[in-house]
Amino acid sequence: MRALAIAVVCGTVLTITGSSVRAQQKPAANSQDDAVLRTYRMTPAILQKVGAAAHAFAQAMQNDPKYKSAMAAGRELEALQDKENRTEAEDRRIDALEKQVDAAQKEFEALAPSNDSDDSQTIADAARKIASIPHMADALASAGLTARDFATFEMAMMQAGLAAGFKKAGLLKQMPPGVPPENVQFFLDHESELQQIQKDLAGGAEGPG
Repeated sequence: MRALAIAVVCGTVLTITGSSVRAQQKPAANSQDDAVLRTYRMTPAILQKVGAAAHAFAQAMQNDPKYKSAMAAGRELEALQDKENRTEAEDRRIDALEKQVDAAQKEFEALAPSNDSDDSQTIADAARKIASIPHMADALASAGLTARDFATFEMAMMQAGLAAGFKKAGLLKQMPPGVPPENVQFFLDHESELQQIQKDLAGGAEGPG
């Protein structure tokens, strides 16, 4: 089933920080960022702020008239596509909705081009791109965070999450270089809260999936 276009914008945060983590794991990664991630420690206080920002972002996306229109179109499209014995008028409506959703998706994708091939991605790069996402700056301010605070936490979380996954699977014989074991344990201790943050960021609006 067609994914709702709004998910592209919400998932942008994860795409940006995820590509940053991949860049940091490559040889010759930014040495200053390496040092930051080696010494950065995830704490309950920062977790609470990041969670508040993610929730505020999700709520803002849901309340934005432009994105609400796209979500409504996506829901109507899904309902019509699932309907049997459609009328000619309903088929014409499907065509119109598909064009509306496609146009919205292209607009949203233009806000955040893929960073998968960007090996020079840094914390500063991620922070700038996160701050440019609609409603994210206000969401961060409401939680008392900067875009750099948020980007650093997300990078540390993803870095720790990778190691935690291997650890739970019994495949981690020693901690990867540059990954603080305290963050890995923090991830394991607060996994449900961290998953909720990712859910807010990746699915700030509900719709056809």
